[in-house]
Amino acid sequence: MWGDHKPEKELAQVWFYMQPFVFGSIGAALLFSQINPTDVVRSFFCIVIGQIMRFLGVFLVTYSSSKYTIKERIYMSMCWIPKAALPATLASVFYIEALSKGPGWEDYVRYGINI
Repeated sequence: MWGDHKPEKELAQVWFYMQPFVFGSIGAALLFSQINPTDVVRSFFCIVIGQIMRFLGVFLVTYSSSKYTIKERIYMSMCWIPKAALPATLASVFYIEALSKGPGWEDYVRYGINI
């Protein structure tokens, strides 16, 4: 659709100025006084274990192919580390919304899904 005239530079400039507002508004909404320190530690370890499993999964999947060197497999595994801070932050908003819906939304609360 865009051909060779993609607006990459213009979008990069807009994102450069919008990014502090987006992440700043999410950070301003956090109430650190209501966060339990043990939950922070548990969340950290949960994320670390998930990242290790993802790293090992990608490494093992690419291990069967002989066309990749060990450095390439490590590089691919590291590239799969997600960088989705914004969706992860907004997940709690969907969870609270499902909780506020009341009866009939138990499955959505259990699986963290909001429609």
